Amino acid sequence: MNSFIKTLAFCALLGASGGANATEVLIENGDFETSPASDDFSNFASPGTIVSYPTSEGNPGGYGQIDNTGGSWGGGLVSPPDNFYPNNSGTPLGDLGLVAGQTYVFKMDMKNFAGTGKGGLKLESWTDTGIISTTADVPATGQSSTWTTYSWTYTIAPTATRIKVVPLATPPTGVTTSDIIGFDNIRVDNGVVPPPPVIPGIPNPGFEIPGGASWAFVGNGPSIAYPAAGGNPNGYAVITQPTGVGTFAVLIANSDSALTIGPSGQLPLVAGTTATFAMDMRIEAGSAQSNIGGFKVDFVGGPGGSTGDMYPAKSGSGTEWATYTFSVPIPVGVTGIKLVPLWGPNSSVGYDNIRIVDTFAAAIANGFNVNWIANPDYSYQPQSSPTGVQGSFVNIGSPISGGAGSSIYQAVKAPFYQVLEITPTIYDNLLFNPGFETAASNSTGADGWEVAGGVPLGNFVGVASSYSSVSPQSGTAMMVLDGSVPAVGSEVRGAAKEVTAGASYKLRFGVSLPVKTGPGVELAYSLFYRDEFGALIDPAGNKFTNINTAAIGSNWTTLTQTVVAPAEAFDVVVGFLLSLGANNGVRWVALIDNVSFDTDVVETASTSTVMPSPPTVGSAVEVSWPTAQVPTNTPGRTYQVKSSTDLLTWADFGGPVTGNGAAFSVTDALTPPRKFFRVSEVTP
Repeated sequence: MNSFIKTLAFCALLGASGGANATEVLIENGDFETSPASDDFSNFASPGTIVSYPTSEGNPGGYGQIDNTGGSWGGGLVSPPDNFYPNNSGTPLGDLGLVAGQTYVFKMDMKNFAGTGKGGLKLESWTDTGIISTTADVPATGQSSTWTTYSWTYTIAPTATRIKVVPLATPPTGVTTSDIIGFDNIRVDNGVVPPPPVIPGIPNPGFEIPGGASWAFVGNGPSIAYPAAGGNPNGYAVITQPTGVGTFAVLIANSDSALTIGPSGQLPLVAGTTATFAMDMRIEAGSAQSNIGGFKVDFVGGPGGSTGDMYPAKSGSGTEWATYTFSVPIPVGVTGIKLVPLWGPNSSVGYDNIRIVDTFAAAIANGFNVNWIANPDYSYQPQSSPTGVQGSFVNIGSPISGGAGSSIYQAVKAPFYQVLEITPTIYDNLLFNPGFETAASNSTGADGWEVAGGVPLGNFVGVASSYSSVSPQSGTAMMVLDGSVPAVGSEVRGAAKEVTAGASYKLRFGVSLPVKTGPGVELAYSLFYRDEFGALIDPAGNKFTNINTAAIGSNWTTLTQTVVAPAEAFDVVVGFLLSLGANNGVRWVALIDNVSFDTDVVETASTSTVMPSPPTVGSAVEVSWPTAQVPTNTPGRTYQVKSSTDLLTWADFGGPVTGNGAAFSVTDALTPPRKFFRVSEVTP
């Protein structure tokens, strides 16, 4: 949880109301009348801060209390108790009469028993697999020494199935104070609040509406003017700061109110990604000064803050209209932004056409598809040759799992093609469901494999059919361990299998590491040997063996290790651990497939033979586009290709894919009727 409340213009409204037929519903033990309340709330707090649940002096009866007289940044309560997923992933929306995607008013009574610090609230949207959206920390509109009701308006994420409610207490920003804040009657008005109309775009971006409508001007001496002609084109704004007059002046879009971002916001931007803004500027003709203006962006929600003042180098003399661009990373959690053109020090500068530059674009190219008929249990290696003579064929890329596809795109057609069919090696495998192919409705989605000890918030452990551009090593499934800070480890373990004490076994598994961001990460396999009564043999011993990850990338690598079952061993549990420690900014993703623990008796070795039927080659098109890296702990930016035959009706072409910073592409056979393609950025 965040350790302090950040100022957020977020509809934290005193006295807001819900729909006409609304019903106020308490969250679990939201009136703190059931004791012990610690069964229904967990908490977090700074050192010295005390969280308690008095049984009297509430509004009425019991209440929750955060005593920060001996702490620093304060603390918070969490409902329902915040345990590692999957033990608790929030309150089901239906329990409170709520519906995903709708807006509701949450209410809470608060009282300052001491100090002047504000209480607040954080609301989180969850699914069964983890958190997908949060308000960040939203302070109340004030504080009071008597019990007072405060309200927060919140729109639940469209795909959410659960919600968490987090009351908070903290001293004012930058102030050390002794606070004791009480919380009571935490509830939600489950009548849907109609959303306000959203007018997309930057208001009056080219200053074509006279008088600088929708723009605020703030300064301590410089002047502002809005000429109706002479801009780029027509109207524009001019800030003039004669030498020695004042120290600053700024324009602020949307009349100094934040412009909301996101799928339903005023601006089509995504927190956690980088946006590019553009603005036309010139030094006004006749000015003896030479400084061009600048630009900054202030952030609302999440960590808040600002880009700071960004002043570009002049284009030429600066006296002709020129476009200046500003690259702005938008922090995770931001819900709105303020756009602020800056004065030119000791200069007179014109401003026009403040806008977002859309750098995302897809490309289409003609080429060829090489096609073959695939068995999902086999792998295939396409090859090309200039002569068709055996010995002259060279591989095209890496082997492709039969479950991942049966064609490959070629920009230039080679004279000859062939495809090698690679049958898998089959071992005397003792493990159940070694390739995670058998599905189950358990914690991982793979029968016989379970999450060990819960998954830290922000992490994911479970079966998948693909990750980014990586397919399973074979078959159609693989295990994904996706870890990010804060976390202490993500672990999966298989079903126990009998072994013979003293016998030699060989552990084999495929591993891929498509994401390795940051140092200090441990990837290990585990072997838990047990006796016939289920007790661990040598419980104090080191059961985890680190994997050397230095040379492992996104391509699959098969690792083997020979081990000897200890005396008295009756069975073994094989598992895998991804541990990130406490390193900030770290994110690793480990993919595991084809796990075997066997006596090393090979029943059928892998073979590689040329397929008797040559592949077919047909004209094709390739649609490609750049993707953005998905930020850690952030709902991902994904991409959806669509096709149409008439530019009116569009249908999904394949499924959505999650960006990882690399270029992605899809191909389609060039057959009638003609098709048009487009790529959309999809955000939660």
